[in-house]
Amino acid sequence: MNIFYWFSLVFGIVGIHNLCFVLLLSGQQTAQEIDFNKLVKCISKVESNDNPKAVNKKSGARGQYQFMPKTWVWLLTDIMKEVKYADFKYAFNAEVSKRACKMYLQWIYKHLKTQLPNRKDYLELISASYNSGHNRVIKSKGIPKIKETENYVKKVKKLYYQEGDDAGNKN
Repeated sequence: MNIFYWFSLVFGIVGIHNLCFVLLLSGQQTAQEIDFNKLVKCISKVESNDNPKAVNKKSGARGQYQFMPKTWVWLLTDIMKEVKYADFKYAFNAEVSKRACKMYLQWIYKHLKTQLPNRKDYLELISASYNSGHNRVIKSKGIPKIKETENYVKKVKKLYYQEGDDAGNKN
């Protein structure tokens, strides 16, 4: 059941239509409405142009989601509990890294929700956290004033809100 169903129970049909109109005009999504599968596709596009073999020679990030070595090991061992894939070579594995990206985005959201509650910009905050780290986002109480991160968030958001449901995905 989605958020509109619950509001319709509370506000009735007229109220829900007004609420839907306001939400559509605002362009903001509550976290319950964030489509993490769609967000994963956007992250892949922005990070590597969907290239599972991508390597950032400067940072050492790998795979289509450009994981850093320490983040990868932590995510696979502590969060996903899939120690057999903790070796950084698996960042090149499209299926494993896709699951890792989705799980990481969901972890970021849950963490942000406790540290920065009642926000309407979780999509932007999650994107900024993926790019610059969730601690920076929490410390900044929003998107950090880092040009790379600001541009990254704009790119992800643009893809996410593109017309159609595929967010720039080839599939």
